[in-house]
Amino acid sequence: MRTSLRAAPLVVLVACTSTVPTITAPDAAPPPGADASPADASPADAGPAADGGPRADSGPGPSASFPLASLDDTCDGVATLTGRSLVRLLAVKYDATYTPRTGAATPLEMKVKYEGGAIVCFPHFKSNGGAPDMPARIELAIRVDFETDDGTFKEDFDGKITSRFGGTTLDLSASLPIARVKGRYVATPMPGFDKIDLGIGGTLGPGSATSGNVMQWGTISAPPQPGQINPGKTEPAGSWK
Repeated sequence: MRTSLRAAPLVVLVACTSTVPTITAPDAAPPPGADASPADASPADAGPAADGGPRADSGPGPSASFPLASLDDTCDGVATLTGRSLVRLLAVKYDATYTPRTGAATPLEMKVKYEGGAIVCFPHFKSNGGAPDMPARIELAIRVDFETDDGTFKEDFDGKITSRFGGTTLDLSASLPIARVKGRYVATPMPGFDKIDLGIGGTLGPGSATSGNVMQWGTISAPPQPGQINPGKTEPAGSWK
């Protein structure tokens, strides 16, 4: 668990610089696949990172993202960075085991589907000092079915998948308000925070391999006082692999 200071809620929170530790099942390897470790993310429209916690999406890097007109358009001149290349990497379904922070593990079935959503290109960023270099990446808006056998989660929600370097492992990120949860999941109380979201983030690898985390993210919806910022707080909920 980690507490961080957050600015007043925006439509897309892409400048958050706080991170939270990745949690995994007791015997799990770290969630990232064979490719690069995914960046962090927050539960706004941008969705959380592969660890389910807050993310800083663009920061000082490539903020000039732009939409692509079709699945076959390339991003930043990289032949392997197309929407279609991401869709081809998706498995029909992903079977895993979800382990809550407390309680018994249960089978998890996840389906990730592209249904014609937005395709966004983030060009590479070459630093002249200060901010780190960042490779080009492409992002697709997708639909996710997320269901555990014990009924904790019976969810369907919008999310995003991202590819960096044109690799074979995708980053998955999504979020939904606690009030929209359809399963039996009971939120951990977060006193002082009137807005709670679930951040769901992980990786989708070759052969339907997947791992990731579910986090609670608490924020304050009221605007902060002049010259102040609202705090935010994360709570681990569980992980899958």
